[in-house]
Amino acid sequence: MHFHVASTLHTPEVQIDLTKGNILLRGACFPENATEFFAPIIEFLRENIQKNHVPSLELHLELTYINSAARKSLWQLVKLLLDMGTSLQIILYRGTEDEELEDYEELVRVWERESRLRIEEREGYYELK
Repeated sequence: MHFHVASTLHTPEVQIDLTKGNILLRGACFPENATEFFAPIIEFLRENIQKNHVPSLELHLELTYINSAARKSLWQLVKLLLDMGTSLQIILYRGTEDEELEDYEELVRVWERESRLRIEEREGYYELK
């Protein structure tokens, strides 16, 4: 099962490949309405993870910027995956811009409190496998 949303000036590219167990968000993430942007992503995952017996996922995040509303929606997406019983690893890609590092620090501080999450930080950028 595949899902794709092209990036815009304010929203990241979203690639979901449930056969490989990968979710990728790449680019800037400050949509006008974060809840509205994340709704089809969450709906796709809700409809397809259990139906297709997806036991584990890797969430690859290569975000150049994420605002507070989008961080909240992203956390809701992560919480949904955990509540569905999916084994989840979050992989944060640290680019070269200082602003990127600040956004990730905020995300990591929140996610580190969740014992069901595995978080990995990598230098550089996401590469397709």
